[in-house]
Amino acid sequence: MARDAVATMGDLLPDDAGGRDAVHIAVVSCVAKSKMHPGQRIGIGVQIGKDYAAMATAIDQIGIVDPYLEKPVLSGERFWLYLYPRSITGLNHYWTHPAFPDAKPDEVYSAPSEKLASEKWIRDWAEDYGVTYNDMIEAAKDYLKTGDYFSRGGTFEGEQVPEQFWEHFERVTGTVVKTDDKGSFFTCSC
Repeated sequence: MARDAVATMGDLLPDDAGGRDAVHIAVVSCVAKSKMHPGQRIGIGVQIGKDYAAMATAIDQIGIVDPYLEKPVLSGERFWLYLYPRSITGLNHYWTHPAFPDAKPDEVYSAPSEKLASEKWIRDWAEDYGVTYNDMIEAAKDYLKTGDYFSRGGTFEGEQVPEQFWEHFERVTGTVVKTDDKGSFFTCSC
């Protein structure tokens, strides 16, 4: 049984690895604090504005200088820091890593395929009530903003918004919804 490339990156390949694979590698733009060489193991220093200062002398080495560069990176130059495989704690093209503060704590990043799947789920669910996707999304936004409930005559009598809706809502809108706010916004005007 062949192993995937991420499981074996940084190691010599065992006999059962081989073939072809593709990998995601988390990268972050850094500014060199001193001369650095392609593939050199480095860490980061203090964050200056939006820039991360890359340092060869950092105690915690978290990755390498872009190994594809053909010449050294000089102090003050910007380059990609390739984070070590299996070190990131989340990956969806927007990744998280313990060494970096979350750049957008109030936003949810979802890959396009996840967004499409969540949009389909909400469309199908809304359709079961004879409501459009846009009306359901707007009703949820209104509920979060003002606390107003969504009413369509007796359509929602005895109905509740499932918890699963909020996961899909966060993916399609990119908005984090606090746990306490994930209630049912349905009401009946019977």
